Amino acid sequence: MATGNVAHHFGRFQFGYGIEEFAAEVVVKKDFHRPVLIQELSTTHRFTNPANGATVGPVEDVTGKGWEPKLNNYLIVEPVDQSGRRWVQAQIASADWTRSVQFGQGDSPSGMRYRVYVLSTSTPLPVGELTKQTATPQESPAISVTLKK
Repeated sequence: MATGNVAHHFGRFQFGYGIEEFAAEVVVKKDFHRPVLIQELSTTHRFTNPANGATVGPVEDVTGKGWEPKLNNYLIVEPVDQSGRRWVQAQIASADWTRSVQFGQGDSPSGMRYRVYVLSTSTPLPVGELTKQTATPQESPAISVTLKK
C-alpha cells in the first residue's frame, strides 16, 4: 500500500487529496483544501490478454505491462479449486511482457477456473509448483480464466 498527497488542477485552482493506493486501486481519503505536491501514481502490473473472465485453452500466451524492478517478478497460475496449489509459470523482467502459460494438466477438466497474477518477491523462485514461502510477497490484481478443452 502506498500513501501520499496528490493534486488536480482546474484552471488556476488546485484541489488536494490524501490517498491510499492498493495495487491498481486508488482510494481518496480526505480533501486537504490546500496546495499539495503533485505526484503521479503508477500501477505496477496490468494484464492485457487474456481479459478477466476469458476462456482459455490448455496453453495460452498471457501478456501484460509493468513489473517491480527491485524484486523478482513471476507469473503465477492458481486453480480456483481450494487446493492451495500455485504454479510459477515464468519470470517477468521487462515492462511489456508475453509468456506462454499452461492451464492445468492433461486430466484437468474443461470448465476448471484459474486465477492468474504476478507475484513480486525478494525470493528467487524456480518454474514449477510453488512450494516454499516467499519473502516480502506482493500480489498484483488477478484475472480469472476458465479452461476449455
